[in-house]
Amino acid sequence: MINPTGINLWGNADVLIPSAQPAFPRQDADYQKPFNFAHQDGCTLDANLSLMWSPSCPQIPGASCAAYATQARFGGYADWRMPTVKELESIIDFSHLNPAVDPTYFPGTQADIYWSGTTDASSNPFGYSTWYVDFSNGAVSRTPSSNSHYVRLVRGAPAKSAYRSNGDGTVTDTTTGLMWKKDIEMNDPAQPAEWQAGVNTFLWQAALQRAVTDRTGGHADWHLANIKELRSLVDESRSKPALDPVFTPTPFQATFWSSSPPEDVSGYQNYALTVNADYGNGMGMLRGGNSKRYARFVRDAGVVAPPVPVVPPPVITPPPVVVAPPVVVPPAGETKDAYRARITPLILAILNS
Repeated sequence: MINPTGINLWGNADVLIPSAQPAFPRQDADYQKPFNFAHQDGCTLDANLSLMWSPSCPQIPGASCAAYATQARFGGYADWRMPTVKELESIIDFSHLNPAVDPTYFPGTQADIYWSGTTDASSNPFGYSTWYVDFSNGAVSRTPSSNSHYVRLVRGAPAKSAYRSNGDGTVTDTTTGLMWKKDIEMNDPAQPAEWQAGVNTFLWQAALQRAVTDRTGGHADWHLANIKELRSLVDESRSKPALDPVFTPTPFQATFWSSSPPEDVSGYQNYALTVNADYGNGMGMLRGGNSKRYARFVRDAGVVAPPVPVVPPPVITPPPVVVAPPVVVPPAGETKDAYRARITPLILAILNS
């Protein structure tokens, strides 16, 4: 499984709102599951992912991290290691900022960069060789290993995604349990790799809405991937794209929307998190205006999709039926009053018989 993001607000094009938005359906907040942390031996246990985390550690150069982990004895354990970048970002909780983590279970966390043990596969000219997580806001990117940053160690078996093509346009990640649409969303399926004109990009709202009507593989619960789901696809040992070949073609320089609209450390509420498929790093993009990005859909078989709001048909009240009173026609030569006085006893006798 994948840990939740902690996002508990919904976005429209401009602001964050504490309730679901029918015009912006199936957002991250619609699918939130609980974290499952607990204190143990002076450390923090993540029961969702079967990992144990050390307390926050001091700043050290990237090149010294492996040796530091080997010597660590937190909680009396001797099998500490550097976390992968995905493990490190798994504890990010976007309902918190500065730091973006639950302080109850991760006290002392600095609103700063923490090293991961994941190296970068791309040949970039800037020496950005090691992945990190910025715990001020949850951002994920790369930096030179010569820098000094904070460390948080982990113990437990590392997980790596393994994909199975289902032959119906879907791909299952047998590690996380997520099912993905194999192809990106396309306005023009004849140009799956087109990237210069952006013919297959979407507004954020349009990407959210498109998932509701998708029936790939016979499933009706697709949604735009949240930021942790989207980042789970990234293979840091690859670049351009940083994805498993089962998902090709992926357009060059493609940036993908997530369904995650977080609040920024500066208070901005009008952007959604995205992932660049060339390298796998994340960033925020404006949700409104004419901001268009690519989209990829996912489903979690263990989560029920929120119902699509249904507008009930108008209630049509039929006009009342007016029954005209019977017309009393007395026999010739007899008045109405006399006729009524004569037949009323007869009618009452019949009704009471």
